[in-house]
Amino acid sequence: MIKNAIQRALKGELIRLETTNTNESGDIKDLDVSIKPIFNTARQIEFIIVEGRDITNLKQAEFEKRDMAVQLEKAQKMEAMGTLAGGIAHDFNNILSSIFGYTQLAEMTIDIQVNILSKSMVLADPTQMHQVIMNLLFNIREVLDAE
Repeated sequence: MIKNAIQRALKGELIRLETTNTNESGDIKDLDVSIKPIFNTARQIEFIIVEGRDITNLKQAEFEKRDMAVQLEKAQKMEAMGTLAGGIAHDFNNILSSIFGYTQLAEMTIDIQVNILSKSMVLADPTQMHQVIMNLLFNIREVLDAE
């Protein structure tokens, strides 16, 4: 890759590239390399200048920045899920509170008194009779609420 870049620079092209190398101690280094042709007055290439800059720390910082951005996004998602769950729990609690409240009111508004003068028996399904009584009580409550 470097040889190809030098050949292109010798043809008059300004080259810039990034490469990875290892130093004498075996550490991996990221390099930003530019190869610049220098022309004489006759517009011929007199020589080329090769500059290299160690960008290992910059690359590491970019990687850490991306990693932190991903972690922040995950934390924000978790926070949103917690907020959503809290909202659902709150709404569910409101619904249950109203159900419990109306149940307690119903237990106080209802008082069944038996005053049957007849000794006649009726053949009826207990479940259906229960439903009839519940409907009557519900209708009474609706009438009382309307007043």
